Amino acid sequence: MKAEARRRYRPDLWILIACLLSAAHFAAFPAARHPLATDVRYFLYFAMRTAGGATPHLDLFDNKTQLATFAGSALFRLAQVTGTEPLRVVRVGYVGFAALAAVAAFLVHRRLWGRAGAGLLALSVQAGFTLLGLLPCIGNVPKMLTALLATLACLLVDRQRWTLAGVAGALAFMDWQLGALAILAALVAALRSDPTRRAAVVARVILGAALGLAPFLAWYATRGALGAAFRQVVLASLYRGASTASRAGLLSDWPRRIDLVRSACPGEAWLVLIGVAGLALYALVLRGPGARAAGTDRLATALAVYHYGIVVFSLWELQGYGDVFILLHSLAFFAAVALNMLWLGAERVAGGGRRVVGVLVWLALALAVSRPWIARGSLRLVAAPAGEGVTLDDQRELAPQIAARAAGRRVAFVGPAEQLYLGGGTNPLPFVYWNAATYAYYRESPAESSEATLVRLLDTAGVDVVVCDRGRTPLGASSSFPFAFTGTVAMPSGYGVDLYERR
Repeated sequence: MKAEARRRYRPDLWILIACLLSAAHFAAFPAARHPLATDVRYFLYFAMRTAGGATPHLDLFDNKTQLATFAGSALFRLAQVTGTEPLRVVRVGYVGFAALAAVAAFLVHRRLWGRAGAGLLALSVQAGFTLLGLLPCIGNVPKMLTALLATLACLLVDRQRWTLAGVAGALAFMDWQLGALAILAALVAALRSDPTRRAAVVARVILGAALGLAPFLAWYATRGALGAAFRQVVLASLYRGASTASRAGLLSDWPRRIDLVRSACPGEAWLVLIGVAGLALYALVLRGPGARAAGTDRLATALAVYHYGIVVFSLWELQGYGDVFILLHSLAFFAAVALNMLWLGAERVAGGGRRVVGVLVWLALALAVSRPWIARGSLRLVAAPAGEGVTLDDQRELAPQIAARAAGRRVAFVGPAEQLYLGGGTNPLPFVYWNAATYAYYRESPAESSEATLVRLLDTAGVDVVVCDRGRTPLGASSSFPFAFTGTVAMPSGYGVDLYERR
């Protein structure tokens, strides 16, 4: 009895190895010095404001669900309590989530294939996609927790922890609307369970999802933000998606999407193609008798619903690095499927010497996809061309110059939220970016143009100076427009902002 208990509670050495490898890889990214870039800068600002008492959706406009903001806010407060720089704590926290997502991938594939090597190969694929470590090292990026929690939901389905799987799915949704696919994945797996228990299992998933959502809904309700949250997360997002699709067109937008993926995956196009191949190969895993015989059919089904769902959504909308980020998590899953099938096939072909051949093939694949010789600490993800030379110090040093140019006047930031975050400032507007979703939420009627809506909001807030990203502005250029471009405030590196002042 004692020997059996020791075996049951013995630490899993392979999980420890996976944790150490993942931590070593993701710690190599430049979390201490990467400039504030991409849309993550908005969520850093939201996290800072929420830590100070602001309410997302009510005081801060955003058309995404807000778990990333709440997580960033908690890390921000932790930094304040411990006397540590908040930016570093938020970044270390999110790099930690990225490392945990890689460990979760290890657990999934070890379970699917019944061998630890398959899990380590999946971890290597996670390490092979640069963006999966580079984006979290900027800050609290939405969709990071979606990827982690959706994988956790699938693992809980495998263990038949149906209520907890529903909770994990609800939390995935609270990080990004499409995280609801994790709830759907659990429900589909539940529907394939024993017919005598099916209704009870489905009910447990739904109960878990309700329990996961309840604290957020209650918090929003007590703050009077529930209606605003619905209008932003659902209605404004639908308008933005429809507007983007009608403007770009699905087929004509493909060159831009390919360029976006290429820029997000430097030297990794071959790994993306392997992931695409894994899309088809995974159907063999689902249809084959192996999954049911090994008892992994629930896990395989849940993973299929979630990851295929992400890929289908990405075919419809792929706007920026955040969308590529969540897509790459799914392509990493499918690439690991393809590589593990290749490994198993090489062992079968080898016959008597399959153990030696298998080890050599596994090692070659792991090294090829993870590329440990690449110095991750020198990588950057910044806007081109004006921001290519920007540093975090540049961004800190620009704030006094902006203040000097706009002294004594009311200043609003529409774009460069990093300046608000680094300076600890509060925007006089409830939003820090202007796009189709912002316009849809704030317009008085469909007849009111985007420019007219923005001008009305600036007038209402008494704004005299608008600070925009260099070379990018939502403001009109006509002589009748009440704000005129008056110059650029820039650093020698090229990083800067444009100023628009009331005529």
